[in-house]
Amino acid sequence: MSLDQLRRTVQHARCRVIGWQDASNHAHRSVLASLICELKSESSTVLCEPSLARSTTRPPDIVVVCPRAGIHVIEVKGVGLEQITAIEPGGQFAIRYATGTRRKNPFVQVRNAMFDIRDAAQRAYFGDLEIPIRYWVVLAQITRVAWQDRWGRNAVLPRELLFQEDVASLAGRLSEAGRKQLQACDLQQWNANELQAVYSGFGDSSVLFPAPEDRAPRQVRETTLGELFDEAAETYKTLSDEQQKLSAQVWGRGPRMIRGVAGSGKTVVLANNLARWIERAQKGSLSLFDEPVRPPRILAVCFNRTLVPFLQKKIGVA
Repeated sequence: MSLDQLRRTVQHARCRVIGWQDASNHAHRSVLASLICELKSESSTVLCEPSLARSTTRPPDIVVVCPRAGIHVIEVKGVGLEQITAIEPGGQFAIRYATGTRRKNPFVQVRNAMFDIRDAAQRAYFGDLEIPIRYWVVLAQITRVAWQDRWGRNAVLPRELLFQEDVASLAGRLSEAGRKQLQACDLQQWNANELQAVYSGFGDSSVLFPAPEDRAPRQVRETTLGELFDEAAETYKTLSDEQQKLSAQVWGRGPRMIRGVAGSGKTVVLANNLARWIERAQKGSLSLFDEPVRPPRILAVCFNRTLVPFLQKKIGVA
């Protein structure tokens, strides 16, 4: 699947899709497209390679957040069967590349990502999280039959390992797993505050995950813990301490360089800093008798033209 095909799929999505442009290979895009097509709920979100606000480790390929299905962390491997030269203890694959053989354990990768997400959500939530978080490894280019033919009856086949034929029904599998968990807990859907805690772990929710304009705000009773939490979230959002500090800096004379890996929040820092700069400039020029001062003019330059509307939106929301 090409990026243009995925773009057309995203345009007709019923669920929210964030970061689809980062799907860099055919297998990743195929799994992403299947989830987007099958997830019909507008309250569900599919995130592609989302980085946690307080982590610089490699992000998972896909995360699904759904009020009914729960949280699912997915690692997609696009290697062919001929590239996997050996299966080692613990689920480690020996994968042959043009530059030589490398050993990877996709189960450890996705399991670590799952625990990181749970820890980040727990930090943002007052209480014990009940929402289930599960992980999956998808070998999108390999069939189950071919896998078993290659490695025999003793082939590694944990329930979290899925194959090419499972891609089309992946969303249904996730939903079914969530439905069973809900029944076990005697619930209709998972707690909205827990879902928000999961979102908040990925960064500034007001910039990364703006709520649709036609969605009614969450209602909480006054003088409750929920109200205090909402006020705190509106004040600080979920920026890390370092991001808050950078966003609040006054960038005056001379250049400034913000360094970070992909997905670490550099654009969020830029958007928030510019918004604060504009606010300070406008407040400093207000006078009871003077004519209204035009907003300051700022030039933001990015790497290519396709990033322009994305950057404009983030700055506007901030």
